Amino acid sequence: MHPPIYFARHGQTAWNAGNRLQGSKDVSLNSEGKRQAVRNGKALAAHQLDWSAFRFICSPLGRTRETMTLMLDAMNAEPGYLGVNVTDFEIDERLIEFSFGRWEGMSLSEVENKYSVEWSAREANKWDYQPPGGESYAMLAARLDPFLSELKTPAVLVAHGGVQRVFRHLWGGVPHKKAVKLPVPQDQVCRLVDHIESWI
Repeated sequence: MHPPIYFARHGQTAWNAGNRLQGSKDVSLNSEGKRQAVRNGKALAAHQLDWSAFRFICSPLGRTRETMTLMLDAMNAEPGYLGVNVTDFEIDERLIEFSFGRWEGMSLSEVENKYSVEWSAREANKWDYQPPGGESYAMLAARLDPFLSELKTPAVLVAHGGVQRVFRHLWGGVPHKKAVKLPVPQDQVCRLVDHIESWI
């Protein structure tokens, strides 16, 4: 049994809005992404749990650290919130998004045009396919599995779309072929408790 996890994807960036593959590149939140982070912080605060019992952990990339900070600011501002120091969160390198290698920074249409054979191969087996110079979902799962095994206390995680999909595979047993296609909204928090997935 895993402890309760509240998983927020980072807020939107200009590359998200432009359908560009960012992977492990450091891209800042846009105004919509900041709004989403604040919304998610308020949604967490509304649960009125004892958040002091939770670890707050995020990916090292700037967009996740900014999202976590904005979420905590929003939580602290809500009436009745039990309080967590806004700087009191951990960074774990294993939560970084998988790399798209040479595709990073390119739009989906650019990749499909320039790397049509490779893109078709990825679409046929998205879990195992490794982009040129990048990582596969399977490689990401191998990196995240020890993190999840070591997680013994309730946690709020802020990371990435690919990371969330793999978590829902490892934590909830979603088949990997289905996991790679799961929606990963940026304006909701995925609640993983007692092997039941819900959204707040």
